[in-house]
Amino acid sequence: MSNRTPTRSITVNGKTPKQARLDQDFITTQFTTDSNGTFRFEGDINRRLNPKLAVRLNLLEKRFRGWRDQDEDFQRAATLAVASKLGARTSLRIDGEKSKAERSF
Repeated sequence: MSNRTPTRSITVNGKTPKQARLDQDFITTQFTTDSNGTFRFEGDINRRLNPKLAVRLNLLEKRFRGWRDQDEDFQRAATLAVASKLGARTSLRIDGEKSKAERSF
């Protein structure tokens, strides 16, 4: 008999979404820019609603401008993750993502 925990996970573009954390609340933001007009904003918010339920929102907006004319990329995305501890050894996680991307080349 095996002691392995059965899990199911959906992978999008080779990456799994960030999971809501039941152990802490946090807010992190990051903004970067360059001389071509490129900018990138990332926001990550995790909130415990009670000791057994947490929600996490991850936001991204990126506009890339290269050194060549018309070399531009745009990406906007949001992910929402919910985690619930149902029992001592049982948890439920639900993740969703919405994104939009455009490229000039």
